[in-house]
Amino acid sequence: MTNTRICEKADYINKIRDNFFSINMSKLEEVYDILKKAKCIVVYGSGRSLSAAQIGMSQLARKKRILSPDNVGFPGIDRLEELYEDTVLLVVSGSGKSRDPLNVVEETKEHIDKSKTEGIKIVAITSDVNSPIGKIANEYGSVLELKGRTKESKSLDYTKGFLGEGIMGDQFELGVLSLCQRITESLHDDETPGKIFEHAEEQFPKIGEIVDKIACSKNYERIIDKMIEPHSITLGGVANADRVASMTAIRLMHVKRVLGDEVFVCKREIDPKPRPKSIVILMSYSGETKTVISWLKGFRKINADITAVSGFVDSTLSIGSNNRLIFGYDGKKVDPGSGIMWRKGLNQFYEQAAYVLSPMPIDLCVKLKELDYEIPERWLKLQHSSVS
Repeated sequence: MTNTRICEKADYINKIRDNFFSINMSKLEEVYDILKKAKCIVVYGSGRSLSAAQIGMSQLARKKRILSPDNVGFPGIDRLEELYEDTVLLVVSGSGKSRDPLNVVEETKEHIDKSKTEGIKIVAITSDVNSPIGKIANEYGSVLELKGRTKESKSLDYTKGFLGEGIMGDQFELGVLSLCQRITESLHDDETPGKIFEHAEEQFPKIGEIVDKIACSKNYERIIDKMIEPHSITLGGVANADRVASMTAIRLMHVKRVLGDEVFVCKREIDPKPRPKSIVILMSYSGETKTVISWLKGFRKINADITAVSGFVDSTLSIGSNNRLIFGYDGKKVDPGSGIMWRKGLNQFYEQAAYVLSPMPIDLCVKLKELDYEIPERWLKLQHSSVS
């Protein structure tokens, strides 16, 4: 597959696309067959990688049991083995040695060895197949290599630094989201593994086009200019929108904490009430999700600066917000979002939203650099260790 530029705004998105098409087809077929046979898929990782995998795999929940160990109803891997004929632990880790996912993989391996079961398999998506997680998965199921960033950005001495490579794990994490989304689409429609690449060939140009359109818009630039000011940022959404909010918040927090500001996600126990003029970003594809609209009303009362991320310009969320980032509408009728009801069919909006919001912390760094406030990536890494 030849390299193709799909995005002018952020070259790291082109690299994500190229990394996707460098995936080994035979290994992808092996992973796909394991997931296809599975009655239950347990998704795990840490930080942004976990949120990315959950967004991608969650829409398969109408056809298979999709769980994470941190779900309140998770009964334990041994009980899942009793309930379902085939259970798969799907672990995502760029380094393949993140402590929390590695603990879960090692404990699952110990259970398989002790019980002699053949009903549990471990599948890993990682950039290092020879890592501890990769080696265990290779022995007890399968490991799939998904490349991430290969260059180290010492500092933001030129715009290409972050916009060319992304910040830290951007390439791997967004790549995981797209890979899991494409696997879900193919499994959902009972297609062959080859369809994964066909769907990717169709979706990546759309993602690049949307990012170029939204991230170069006046509304987007206004949001970045506002972020430079000493304000906190609060992001919110329900279900997959909440996961996109978490992915975005982690990276924005890396930058804003260096500046002495904070970033929050709605529904977290320690979230303070935003102050007047604080930045709020609310997400809902329909723009009519009841919980999100209730937040909108509350934030409007305190005169927060609200940005809507939605598929509909005439939705309640869009109309009631100060700024609007609108994209992804495919012409089909859409029911309001819900915390307990899932829409039938598949939706790429939240994958697109994760990509659209991903340049925000990078553009914030670039704007600060223009003001002679340079933030080396090592400073961001110091924040990373304590927030994800």
